[in-house]
Amino acid sequence: MNKVVLVLASFFTLFSCNKMQCQKVKKINTDTITIKNTTAISFMPTDNAIEKQKKEIGKEAFYVGADDYLYYMNETDKYLKSKKINIVTIKNNKILKFVSANKTVTIINLKNESEIWGIYLFDPKQKPKKVDLTAIEEEYKEYFIN
Repeated sequence: MNKVVLVLASFFTLFSCNKMQCQKVKKINTDTITIKNTTAISFMPTDNAIEKQKKEIGKEAFYVGADDYLYYMNETDKYLKSKKINIVTIKNNKILKFVSANKTVTIINLKNESEIWGIYLFDPKQKPKKVDLTAIEEEYKEYFIN
C-alpha cells in the first residue's frame, strides 16, 4: 500500500503544472490534439491503461516500472523546460495530429503505443519524433540541433 501511495504522490507531483499550462491542457476536450508549433507532447496513462498494465505484468512489476518512468519523465520535463520548449501533457488515449510547415500531416494514435508514458518532440520543419526518455539531452540535440 505504501508503494501505491508513493507512486501516486510522485505521479501527481510530476504532472502538476503551473496555472497557464493547466489552462492549456484543460481546454483540450477532444480526442484529437492538433499540434502546429514547436512542442513536446508528454503523454501519461489513463486509469484504464494503468489497470490493464497491472493485469498484464503484475502489480509489483508495474510499480517498479512506473517508478522508473516517473523518474525519467521528471528529468525529461526539467531538461525541456530549461530549453524553454512548450510542453503539453495529455492522456494516452488521444490522437495526435502534427501539422508541418509544408502542411504535411502526421497522425499518431496514442492508444496504439506499447508504452503508457512517453514524449514526442515536434518542430514544424520536420516529422515528430518519439524520444528515448533515458537519453533526452542526446535526443533533443539530434532532433533540434543536428
